[in-house]
Amino acid sequence: MTERETEPLWGYIASEPDIKSTRNGKARFFAFVGEPQYRDEPDGSRARVGTQYRPMVAYGPAAEAAASKFARGDNFVAVGYSRPYSYKKDGRDISGKEFVVLGIGHDSLRTNYDVDRSVRPARGTGGEPAAVAAKRGQEVPSEFTAARTSTSAGQTIAL
Repeated sequence: MTERETEPLWGYIASEPDIKSTRNGKARFFAFVGEPQYRDEPDGSRARVGTQYRPMVAYGPAAEAAASKFARGDNFVAVGYSRPYSYKKDGRDISGKEFVVLGIGHDSLRTNYDVDRSVRPARGTGGEPAAVAAKRGQEVPSEFTAARTSTSAGQTIAL
């Protein structure tokens, strides 16, 4: 199996999002997204030169999360990959590229939102709180949990 190269995508949801099921019952999210395009100017500024529109899809848990959190006009940041598509519609060949979402969130530079930090059950743990599941299954380097200290070079190494 070949590895896909992931890429970021910044933009906004340009159409009404649609969620349906695939033939095998997996959730599928679909929306057209707008990507503002810019040009670097000789004086160092950037000029907006238009918007490129493209289809975006997500499957499974990413589709369910996108459908529950995004509406038309919302700004987002996503990571995923582009892939070609083609099909026939009304006797015409339709083809292009779509962006397949692996992860997506609101663009914090353009969106005001509140974060719910309450403990929620982790998937696949039978309702066990996420913090407990993380302690059970995730190793955390000690430099991330230790109190802030300085090294002999004067740099802080722990968070």
